Amino acid sequence: MALTPCVAEAATPGTALSSSLSDVKQRNYAQQTQHNFGDVRVYTEGVDFSRPVGAVIRLHGDGAYEYHNPGYLLEGLAAVAAAENKILIAPLTPDSATTTWWKNSASNADWLAELLEQQILPEYGIDRSDIWWMGYSGGAELLAHELILSEPQLVSGGALMLGGGGRPWGADPAAIAAAAEQVGPLTWVSGTADDGTDPQAPFNAYGAAQEGAAWYRAQGFGAVEESYPQGVDHFGLNSTAILQAALD
Repeated sequence: MALTPCVAEAATPGTALSSSLSDVKQRNYAQQTQHNFGDVRVYTEGVDFSRPVGAVIRLHGDGAYEYHNPGYLLEGLAAVAAAENKILIAPLTPDSATTTWWKNSASNADWLAELLEQQILPEYGIDRSDIWWMGYSGGAELLAHELILSEPQLVSGGALMLGGGGRPWGADPAAIAAAAEQVGPLTWVSGTADDGTDPQAPFNAYGAAQEGAAWYRAQGFGAVEESYPQGVDHFGLNSTAILQAALD
């Protein structure tokens, strides 16, 4: 997989990837459990439902800027996913108090699993062997800390951790072994300048990514990849290019 993440997303507006998608469904999926309901954007334009359909689930960073401003990024990711006959699912964290994924990671991972398995995946007839994740910043932390280990059956295609994705702590050895047998390739991408020294991004994502990748590799996960573009900060990764390279 040839990753080319060095160009900032904001530097490439209006490309062919950023098309206007008319078939976007924003809805509330009410949970029949103790978990909160949440808003979800589902992008399906360009997907051929007469063929097997996969899914890419994109988890936003803290504050959910990308979710609330979908033209900034989500439409481009949806076009990349559709080119590989996959829908894009972009949920908003149910943790409205903090607007993060990682602060209540176990509960949020449970919510995502129920949302997908009970509602979205069956509704769209998703091929369970072709489910991909992309988490940015706090979304990457949820994937690496919790969801890859707790819901490995939902990471069949693979997972991309951008701008974060540190190692889990206190993970159950049986869960680690089971996940290592089930999940697809795991990829960490973080710029070398994303080291927490920027007041606008005080989290050392570069260090977290290295720790996370090393931990998963040491636990026997077979396909662990890393990319650390020189001089790129927390806001400079080109997510559409990274997703395109992963799905090619």
